[in-house]
Amino acid sequence: MFTRHAVIAPVDGKPTLMFRLGNERGNQIVDPRIRVVLMRTERTVEGATFYRMLDLPLTRERSLSLSRSWNALHVIDRDSPLFGETPASMVVKEIELQVLVVGLDDASMQTVHGKHHYFTADILWGQRLADVLSEVDGQHLVLDLGRFHDLVPTEPTPDFPYP
Repeated sequence: MFTRHAVIAPVDGKPTLMFRLGNERGNQIVDPRIRVVLMRTERTVEGATFYRMLDLPLTRERSLSLSRSWNALHVIDRDSPLFGETPASMVVKEIELQVLVVGLDDASMQTVHGKHHYFTADILWGQRLADVLSEVDGQHLVLDLGRFHDLVPTEPTPDFPYP
C-alpha cells in the first residue's frame, strides 16, 4: 500500500520528497528494495518533445524487512533532478514519479512487488506525512493505519515558502 500523495517539505532544513509504503500482508516482506524514476517532459535543442526518465536516489533504498511502514525520502539537493523545481514548473514539465518495491514474502519465499504512480497533482508541497507509529507503555510500537494517508501542513520559511 502506498500513500495517496507524495509530499515535499523540509527535513533537517533541506527540501525532501517523501511518500510512505506499508505492508498489508500478515507476514513480513524480506529484503525489500525501492526504486523511483522521475519522468518529465523536455524539449530537445531541435525542438522535439522528449520524455526523460531519471532515477531518484533515496536516503535508504533497501531494508532487512518490511512489516510496518516505510517512509521513503529523496533529498532535493543540487544533484537532484528536482532541484530548482516549483509546483508551477512541475506542472509545465508534467512530472510523474514511478515507484517499484520488490521483496520476498517470508512465508512462501516468493518474489512480491508493488508499484505506484504519483502524477504532478499527487505531489503536494508544504505537507508532511503524519506520524503513524506510537509507543504504548514505553515499550511497544503501535502502527495506526487509520492515519496512513494523513498529512500535516508545514510552516513556510524564507527557504521553503510553501504552506
